[in-house]
Amino acid sequence: MENLYVGIDISKEYSTAQGIDVRGKKLFYLEMPMDSHGFSMLLKAIRLQSRELDAVTVAMESTASYHINLLSFLTSQGIKVFVINPLLISNFVKLSLRKTKTDKKDALAIARFLLQHKDSFEQMHVRKDISDMRDLARQREALVVQMTAEKVGIIKEAAKGSVGIASFTKEIVIRQKASVLLQLEKHLQEITSLLTEQCEAMMREEMEILKSIKGIGDKVATNFLVEMGGDIHNFKNHRKLIAMAGIDPAVYQSGKYDGRGRISKRGNSHLRRVIWLIAERVVQCNEYFRTYYLKRR
Repeated sequence: MENLYVGIDISKEYSTAQGIDVRGKKLFYLEMPMDSHGFSMLLKAIRLQSRELDAVTVAMESTASYHINLLSFLTSQGIKVFVINPLLISNFVKLSLRKTKTDKKDALAIARFLLQHKDSFEQMHVRKDISDMRDLARQREALVVQMTAEKVGIIKEAAKGSVGIASFTKEIVIRQKASVLLQLEKHLQEITSLLTEQCEAMMREEMEILKSIKGIGDKVATNFLVEMGGDIHNFKNHRKLIAMAGIDPAVYQSGKYDGRGRISKRGNSHLRRVIWLIAERVVQCNEYFRTYYLKRR
């Protein structure tokens, strides 16, 4: 069965999909609503071109949150799906001599980008179980951000009446914010326990290796392994992992000038965040890393 490559241009209410074969020939084009009916339409179009879903590879750009439901649906069907940094697609489109901008062109560009870089993407394919754990990890991250905002809100409200003036309205506001905070804390503990339990069951050895470094605990070790993709052997060397996280230095070349600037930030922002947390903690808690950090600084 010949492989099928599908590019999907995601938007909030309607998305477009373009399927091509290994030679780049257009096989189908579809406009679909971003709901269960639209997802069924896409699956039907895919099945008409490839009965074996193992031969199907889908790519879509990373959006704020609009791609998540479709991503979950396709992976549940056993289809390989890759979420691509929009900057990569933008640079790929700029190489084209024709600058036409339409949804149909965008979906085709994503499909062609996938076809051209299929070997690289295959090496970085994330298993369904790791993908599910990654969803949990990112939900946990979102809860932490929300809890921080609630705590700041409570402090601000309390500060307004800190001179001892009684205020019935402020009391209600603070009480409600505290109630929300306690509920968020309950959700956070539930996700953290589940995530740690699954990671220990699937990657116990990797967890123990990370936690053997002073300063690294269950939470950051779990987040790192999940965002990294669960298997360090996916990376040929440490530079590949650095590039995936987007902490590789950007290179600037112009004429005789050849220099390096700030980090590229073109990789997985969640992985980049957890690496920063790990670095911060080991510098604080680990003499070996603190000495190295001070030397480099």
